[in-house]
Amino acid sequence: MEKKSVVQVITDFATFLKSKGKSKLTIKNYKHTLELFSNWLQHNGGTLSELTRVDVQLFIQYLESKGNSASTINNRFAAILQFARFNNCSNIVDNIRLPEVHPARNIAPRSLERNERNNLLRNVERDDNKRDIAIANLLLRTGIRVSELVALNRSDVIIRERSGSITI
Repeated sequence: MEKKSVVQVITDFATFLKSKGKSKLTIKNYKHTLELFSNWLQHNGGTLSELTRVDVQLFIQYLESKGNSASTINNRFAAILQFARFNNCSNIVDNIRLPEVHPARNIAPRSLERNERNNLLRNVERDDNKRDIAIANLLLRTGIRVSELVALNRSDVIIRERSGSITI
């Protein structure tokens, strides 16, 4: 039986992923991972056609040593896992040690101190630009994001005598 080139193996893998309903972006990322893995294997005496569990574990360790984040490494591993399933050799991904992903902590961004807020408002009012004064007050007093502020239309802002509202 004739050995397939790396390009052909990756193309066949992409076709397999497409048949499984994977998105174009996922297929692109998985192909990129396989290309990286294949290049690494070539420099370390291995090939995609003769993968071993040791190859996979050493590649994971290589990614760690290059400073890749745990989530990046896990994404790369997901591509290799799919490739192993594609090649009917799922045993090569058994018991692979992966770095632990630490969940992001939901910490609110630090707000300005009272003196910082007052200085900002003072400086904006010195310029006497009503638009800038409105923007600074809206940002400081509502907690609205800059992207939300930029997307506002006049019809989104309702101002009454003693109250008001903003539709985001």
